[in-house]
Amino acid sequence: MALQLLDYQFNAGGKVNQTGNSYFEFQKWPVYRDAIAIAKEAQKFTLTLPKTGNQSLSDQFKRASQSIALNIAEGSSRTTIKDKVNFMRISKGSVFECASIVDLAFEFELMKFDQYRYFQDKLSNIGRMISGMIRYLEKN
Repeated sequence: MALQLLDYQFNAGGKVNQTGNSYFEFQKWPVYRDAIAIAKEAQKFTLTLPKTGNQSLSDQFKRASQSIALNIAEGSSRTTIKDKVNFMRISKGSVFECASIVDLAFEFELMKFDQYRYFQDKLSNIGRMISGMIRYLEKN
């Protein structure tokens, strides 16, 4: 499952109970769930890279992919439309950064074509959802 953390909660005794509830509203948003999933896949991909010569690309991919979800979450907490939109734009910038990193990884022959298409398709979809959120926020 792509987002296991949202399906569990801790009870008073420290045990984990399975639930269908989210702790915060943004955790229900498909764009956030997809951003978490892409960060997880980026993490898995970077673990397959050779350790020599690729560390900076690997580190940047992990940071940029995590930044997508982190900025969506932080933006959701803001009280003004201007602040919310700003964080969504930062998140979208991280989507574009990830797309460029995927291009580089493919060109450097670190990524197979099916992986390239997977990441580009997912990132494109996330970018469209963020653009839709920005348009919605700016109209209201």
